[in-house]
Amino acid sequence: MKRKKAILFTCLCFILIGAGYAFWGNPDPLHAPARREWKERSLRDISVQLSNADWATNEISKLKSVKSDDPDDYEKWLSKDLILLRSGEWLAFKNVCRKEEGKIHDLFLAKASDGQWYFSTYHFCKDMISLKMEFQPKDLTSFTNYFCLQLFDGKSDECLKQTWPRRTPE
Repeated sequence: MKRKKAILFTCLCFILIGAGYAFWGNPDPLHAPARREWKERSLRDISVQLSNADWATNEISKLKSVKSDDPDDYEKWLSKDLILLRSGEWLAFKNVCRKEEGKIHDLFLAKASDGQWYFSTYHFCKDMISLKMEFQPKDLTSFTNYFCLQLFDGKSDECLKQTWPRRTPE
């Protein structure tokens, strides 16, 4: 009888844990499986794009060919895959917004013209609308500071950490 109660109790515990997980979701949305998968796919996509030596040059040429009288027209410096800074520096990027993918907390990944990988949890919103409302960023340093970008190795889960909003020391 004790053995049946122990088995029943164990099963009940697993059911309650499963129900709690289903009801409250992943207790750590920054390390959710869907976010990790998105990270892996995005890093691979950026690497494939940049493996073509002409890719960035071609993207920049497309941006510079935009006909617009407005010097702040984002179409002159922002494509779906590249951000061109006023200095000529650039970032090949992927971004996901939790409003687009409900199971994936905001994540921006990029490899810049300096050869470094960057990440941020800044909320650029759907289709990078927050960046489109800004002026063309000056340079890589000002972009990384303003949008809370951090360096990482381009592989590890380090990029899943929170960078924004900035945490103030307690």
